[in-house]
Amino acid sequence: MVDSDTGEHYFLEVNCRIQVEHPVTEAVTGRDLVALQLQIAQDEPLGFTQDDVALDGHAVECRLNAEDVARSFLPTPGTLSLFSVPDLPGLRVDTHCCPGASIPPYYDSLMAKLIAHAAGRDAALDVLIEALEDLDVEGVETNRTLLISVLGHDDYRRGAVTTDWLERAIV
Repeated sequence: MVDSDTGEHYFLEVNCRIQVEHPVTEAVTGRDLVALQLQIAQDEPLGFTQDDVALDGHAVECRLNAEDVARSFLPTPGTLSLFSVPDLPGLRVDTHCCPGASIPPYYDSLMAKLIAHAAGRDAALDVLIEALEDLDVEGVETNRTLLISVLGHDDYRRGAVTTDWLERAIV
């Protein structure tokens, strides 16, 4: 994290498990991190060094959740009568959802991770916005409208957000 007043950087955590954001790294490196972890677990060599890892473009991930933003992000369990995500160039969708799928009240309300990869950050954000606008979901309330608002907001596009920005600017 970066303190917006002082510019000081703070390190939050070290976590040795795969992170939910790993598809962003996979998109810009072209390397499957889960497959590589399994390879290492089988005591097999990686076959490349850090110097072999090249970054290509920008990737951005958003999480589509079954929640009611207007009601303090209250989870909205239910059964999906419709779930369809557009097939777009540069878009990866990690989901368990399909028509008839149940969103239970007991766990994380995550429905899908949408990951966009493009040559530049704005282009990746545009892919995510298009995907969210063309996404069809019925049966539960989602945070889709909020995601579109955030991804398209000038402050977000300029990187001018802080930990209280969402509450001040959007919600």
